[in-house]
Amino acid sequence: MQTTSENYQKAWNSLIDRYNNKRVLIQTHTKLLFNLEPVKDESAERLRKLYDSLSGHFKALETLGENPRLWGSLIVYLITSKLDSITLRQWEIETHQLQTISVDRLLEYLQLRYRMLEAIESVDNTNTNTNSKLTRENRAKRDAYKSMSLSVTGEIKCYVCKLSHTIYKCPIFLNLSIFDRIKKINELKLCKVCLRSHHGEKCKSRNCSKCTRPHN
Repeated sequence: MQTTSENYQKAWNSLIDRYNNKRVLIQTHTKLLFNLEPVKDESAERLRKLYDSLSGHFKALETLGENPRLWGSLIVYLITSKLDSITLRQWEIETHQLQTISVDRLLEYLQLRYRMLEAIESVDNTNTNTNSKLTRENRAKRDAYKSMSLSVTGEIKCYVCKLSHTIYKCPIFLNLSIFDRIKKINELKLCKVCLRSHHGEKCKSRNCSKCTRPHN
């Protein structure tokens, strides 16, 4: 019994030492950063997963006294090496005139990118789904919901170019960079969830059926 008790105590102390080893924990989170799975194809879900993983390891390292946000070019290179070609190309276009790039700026871009893709993918999924199973009553409810973005004359008018389409189908709006789209939405005082004007009302847009997050 005495021997068993002593062995248990040694094992317990070894376990405590292992998980309280600050250097080992720092090395573990740093290794996990370098081993993050690359995003092969442009996808809101994969980019969001990459962003969440980066944020989690950053917070863990900060708790351990490290500040990976100050690791500069090393972390910027690490993150960009994990991006798909389209997201990387857009990042290079938006930052090609900058001499230095902060980690925070790259993380902000990554967050805006996956949120914008979530909105676009939601619209695409809505347009792809067939309406053959909808009853006339359901169509009427759908049209009533969409009427929030109609003008007084009953015609759909884009907030940007004033033509007969919604803003998320506007070529001018879609050709803007992510940062410029956010700026334009703020200038037009549109809802960041459904890209419509509520005139002070609470957004009634439904959450995405896939990710349950609020976006159009």
